[in-house]
Amino acid sequence: MIRGSKCWTLEMLDELWEHLTTFLNEVCINLSSNTFLYWGSCFKYAMENKDPRRMYRPIQFLRALINNQTSVNTLNEVSRWYLIQQLDIFEWRIPSIWYSINEHVKKQLDHPFKVVRDRMVM
Repeated sequence: MIRGSKCWTLEMLDELWEHLTTFLNEVCINLSSNTFLYWGSCFKYAMENKDPRRMYRPIQFLRALINNQTSVNTLNEVSRWYLIQQLDIFEWRIPSIWYSINEHVKKQLDHPFKVVRDRMVM
């Protein structure tokens, strides 16, 4: 739906993302070791080869995951950073997003879990 919504009207997109954001937030809270790779692929393929100006809603959703500090589970933290890393398909085309990710990672370099630190810097 994300990939095919590029030709939708603004009202249709707003309604889609109103419902989709609630669903995706619930998904991100309940990610498991079996599913986070699938959800990462979902975001990657949904935004692949697309103009970031047309994909700003999924980009903003993934950017919002940076500030989501509600997870105390290490797997959820690692999964969240894996999803954020799917923005690398846009490479240099979203500098403000990369700047905010970089600033957040700098603050988290002393995270107590090595696996989380490793995922952040990949």
